[in-house]
Amino acid sequence: MVREYEERVCLGIMVDPDNAEYTVGPYQPGQGVPKAFKNAAHPQYDSRSFNNPELEMAKALDKFDEHVWARNKVRVGYGIPLPIKCGSSSTFYPDFLWWVRGTVWAIDPTGRFILEDKLRSKLLTAPAPLKIALVTPDKYDRNYQKQEDGGWTLLRFRVGNVQPETFDNADEMLARLVEESDDLPKPAKKRTSPK
Repeated sequence: MVREYEERVCLGIMVDPDNAEYTVGPYQPGQGVPKAFKNAAHPQYDSRSFNNPELEMAKALDKFDEHVWARNKVRVGYGIPLPIKCGSSSTFYPDFLWWVRGTVWAIDPTGRFILEDKLRSKLLTAPAPLKIALVTPDKYDRNYQKQEDGGWTLLRFRVGNVQPETFDNADEMLARLVEESDDLPKPAKKRTSPK
């Protein structure tokens, strides 16, 4: 019963109508060396904003010129309410938001040591245009045992079948997310009445 719930849980409406749109606010730099980016929502982030996998992810996101990304700050950025608590938190703050055509990817690089906890609480389906991707350095098999050092493992919601997918590098992994992104909705045609 627990496995069935975990494999099928999905979010409904996540926010109240007054806050249905998320707008990236100004970046508040911390102490650290500024790192410039060309495709980020902010022109730079300080070096202390990233651990090694997060910095590798930021550099990979920045290579996709046609899409914008942002570093999401915990407790002040965009949060996704969770149907069940993860540790002491009822809200999931993904490390990155990435706008790809009609999809907003919530990407969270994570270490293997907390991957299973996140799978149980944060890897779920969300209302469009949001999609969630958990990623981790190195390659893991379907039992989440390390296959080899290097590369990346991608996990996203699949009804009844959460399977890790491995890639040689972050660029290839992000290219897969681009492939899985929805097109922008077509604008509705205006109706004109005959005179």
